[in-house]
Amino acid sequence: MTHAVNREYNSGKSSSLATIQKVHLSQKEYKMPFPKRKRFVYKNNQLNSVVCQLRYPPILRIDSEVPAIFQEAIRQEYPLYIEKTEFLPNAPSGVKAQFPQEAQIQVASTGSLKNHEFCTEDKSWRINLARTFLAVSTSKYNRWEEFSDRFTRAYEKLLHIYEPPFFTRIGLRYTDIFVRSKLGLADVKWADLLQPPFLGLISSDVGEEIRSFDSVYEVWLSDSESVVRIALSLAVDIATKEQCFVVDSDFFSAGKTPVDTHGQARGTLQFNLRLTPFGRLLIHPRVNPWNSALRVRLEGVSSRLEFLHVNASNLIQSIISPRLHDAMEPQEI
Repeated sequence: MTHAVNREYNSGKSSSLATIQKVHLSQKEYKMPFPKRKRFVYKNNQLNSVVCQLRYPPILRIDSEVPAIFQEAIRQEYPLYIEKTEFLPNAPSGVKAQFPQEAQIQVASTGSLKNHEFCTEDKSWRINLARTFLAVSTSKYNRWEEFSDRFTRAYEKLLHIYEPPFFTRIGLRYTDIFVRSKLGLADVKWADLLQPPFLGLISSDVGEEIRSFDSVYEVWLSDSESVVRIALSLAVDIATKEQCFVVDSDFFSAGKTPVDTHGQARGTLQFNLRLTPFGRLLIHPRVNPWNSALRVRLEGVSSRLEFLHVNASNLIQSIISPRLHDAMEPQEI
């Protein structure tokens, strides 16, 4: 299904109709606005895509050589490959400012961004490798455990082959496109399916007459380091002309997150196990698993991603109404 909505990851796309609200509160006075919820898996989830991305300082080796070693490590799961070159010629300063600083420097110096894309045979899962980021995305998201496991494997290959010194941004983005007809709710108003604080004028008596809606909020999370950018909008399915509601929630931490690669592990004894960012043990030579600094740093990546995931679950349940929740056939886990 094709929808009249297109937001690239971290594009910062906005509209002249958008309502931009940024919340800046200190750690002492801030309380998380999205209360803790039970965790559910939805049989009829409306997720269009999920993306997890790690950004790091430019690794020129990724551009200067074919990533054959990386491909061989993932080729059984991701047999398809395409090399993309994205050009941003003479980008206005306002547009360029929406990209992370390292990406601005890269674009300014080369005018292009080489992006290696590896896909599963059905193209429902993708790994994108560039000199400033690694991303794993899917259009068939089922549950967090499956997604995090796939991301962990790609992340491990990145550490082993390219050894990024640290991460500059950790992001987890969910895009839900709610299509009422798919849920047997074609004649139900949005005001009965979504919570009023997220609907604005749509929740009023003129809600069904609104043709265009675009609202963006940037909210600090409870760690005072992470942010969620919530973009809410109406879209139209190009094929059916049905009006849909889009919830694009981009959770990210932009602070420096240090990591240790296998070559930096200290200690005289060398073991063949090490902790992945999600707490599992993987076989790997030359790594001392008793190195506490290594464990803490890897667990830092893990805990941050887990924190973003929990907040994402709380957010979407704060947006939808009980009626919409039930229509998606929830299963508590």
